[in-house]
Amino acid sequence: MVSKASGEVDMVSKASGEVDWVSKASEEVDMVSKASGEVDMVSKVSGEVDMVSKASGEVDWVSKASGEVDMVSKASGEVDIVSKASGEVDMVLKASGEVDMVSKASGEVDMVSKASGEVDMVSKASEEVDMVSKVSGEVDMVSKASGEVDMVSKASEEVDWVSKVSGEVDMVSKASGEVDMVSKVSGEVDWVSKVSGEVDMVSKVSGEVDWVSKVSEEVDMVSKVSGEVDMVSKASGEVDMVSKVSGEVDWVSKVSGEVDMVSKVSGEVDWV
Repeated sequence: MVSKASGEVDMVSKASGEVDWVSKASEEVDMVSKASGEVDMVSKVSGEVDMVSKASGEVDWVSKASGEVDMVSKASGEVDIVSKASGEVDMVLKASGEVDMVSKASGEVDMVSKASGEVDMVSKASEEVDMVSKVSGEVDMVSKASGEVDMVSKASEEVDWVSKVSGEVDMVSKASGEVDMVSKVSGEVDWVSKVSGEVDMVSKVSGEVDWVSKVSEEVDMVSKVSGEVDMVSKASGEVDMVSKVSGEVDWVSKVSGEVDMVSKVSGEVDWV
């Protein structure tokens, strides 16, 4: 089903569970749901990425309220919470006891506590923490040169590194393919890449969700350039192209010959 009431794409439904539905109400991408648990939800309310949920526990959700990364939660206990309230990294909590808490109240690293007794506490009042190194590979390095958290590296591939250069969360990389990259350069969530083909790319450059690519041919591309849903492409021939350029559904093409073309240029259904 593709329903259009006011020049928007209200619903795209597929009973096979590949892409269940995409709802658009106010020129934003309100919801993308997949029953298979790959990508459960992507919600946009005020031009930000409010929620990305995955039922499988890989990446539970990423919430953005004021252009910052408010929370990244993983139920498996790898990285439980990363919260940002005032543009800083307020807390990083891991239930497994590897890194229990990193709290920042005044823009500094106030405390790093580990329940295992390896590194119990690091407290900072002089605005400088150059390096904390552990040979066992639990927490290899925490470097701060300009009052920011420059790098956190772990050799055991749990959390490879977190880099902050300009007060934003620039990168979170995991070599195991769980969450490979989260990059923030201009206060937006620029992209999230996963090597395993679950969610390959979510890019935001101009405050919109520019595109989402999946290597496994589930949903190859969703592009938004001018605040509309420009394109949805699937290489398997299910739904090859849904393009919106002038606020209308311009055309939908399917290679398998089911629905070859639905074109609307002058506000009418030109041909099927």
